[in-house]
Amino acid sequence: MMSFQNDEVVFDSKTKNYSPKQDEYTLDSAIEAMKSGDERAFEFVYNETKRAVFYCAFSILKDRGLAEDIMQNTYIKVKQYCGSYQKGTKPMAWITTIARNLSINEHNRRKREIYTDFQENNVHGEYTLSDNKLILQAAFEHLNERERQLVIMHVLGGLKHRELAEIFSMPLGTVLFKYNSALKKLRKYIEGGKK
Repeated sequence: MMSFQNDEVVFDSKTKNYSPKQDEYTLDSAIEAMKSGDERAFEFVYNETKRAVFYCAFSILKDRGLAEDIMQNTYIKVKQYCGSYQKGTKPMAWITTIARNLSINEHNRRKREIYTDFQENNVHGEYTLSDNKLILQAAFEHLNERERQLVIMHVLGGLKHRELAEIFSMPLGTVLFKYNSALKKLRKYIEGGKK
């Protein structure tokens, strides 16, 4: 495959198509391009949001495999409903809201199931290989759901506090307060104290 590019487009001689350079996309413009079936735009959206989507789902479900399933379903929904996305709104918040809603639905569905073997469903076994095992364990045991989501999505998902404020429709000051309170709880637990 031979390709050349100038400042605005890339020409792919194999497909004989011109397309915008991938680094020219923003999330907003990529979602707009997806409306016309641009697969490169979808790839850009996926690469830019995959960490946030995964850790959003993981913070709710506490299960790596389920979080990966929700991640796949999120991108199916993003492709399916990109036509309803309104340009100029917050694309990261739109995508993580889809992931969050799917995760909550899955969590609620699983809560209704009757587990017959508790050992089979031990959530702590899911992340024994993680470098952040102690933090994850403490987060799942000692933080409420919102605190857990904020810590995991910020620390592991790499989201900024202002992005979390958009996702959870909370003022930035409230997000910072809740995040810092959660860190204090974790620090106290890790240093040997109780709640």
